[in-house]
Amino acid sequence: MTPVIISLVGLTLLCTFNLAFTYGVIRRLREHGDLLATRTAPGTPVRPRIADGEPVGEFSALTNDGMVIDRGFLADRTLVAFFSTDCDFCHEQLPIFVDWAARQAGGSIGVLAVVEGPEEVAHRMAADLEPVAKVVTVTDSHAGITAAFQVKAWPSFLYVADGVVRGSALRAAELPSTVAA
Repeated sequence: MTPVIISLVGLTLLCTFNLAFTYGVIRRLREHGDLLATRTAPGTPVRPRIADGEPVGEFSALTNDGMVIDRGFLADRTLVAFFSTDCDFCHEQLPIFVDWAARQAGGSIGVLAVVEGPEEVAHRMAADLEPVAKVVTVTDSHAGITAAFQVKAWPSFLYVADGVVRGSALRAAELPSTVAA
């Protein structure tokens, strides 16, 4: 009879532990759901970047070739591309974008590429972009230029004229054949 009692006590303890664990998980999921509900209103899509027609915020950045750029750099029609080193889709889009940028009439004058990520990996990605674009490498996603464009998804491609976003694309294949610089 003793083994049966020991088995029942063990099973009871196991069920009690399982019940307490399940309760904790459900409570945590509810807290997480409440936290998510405060971030965006239900049904509101999260924008991956600044919307078309909005002005770009103020920023100052140093390109890899030592040029200081700011919002004034975007006076003429400029394509600004954002890439992240830990984004597989960015690595897929990079050669398509480089090919597109190489065909532009103004060369790297009207093309700005921002690469985010750990310095070593970002510099390798930037090396592919430097022949066809002005490149800014940032190691902090809250850096001024990223915040100015409100980028939250990578890659992002934005057309800017006179400091205002005039169009955008999520894929390099969606870029027009040419952009006047």
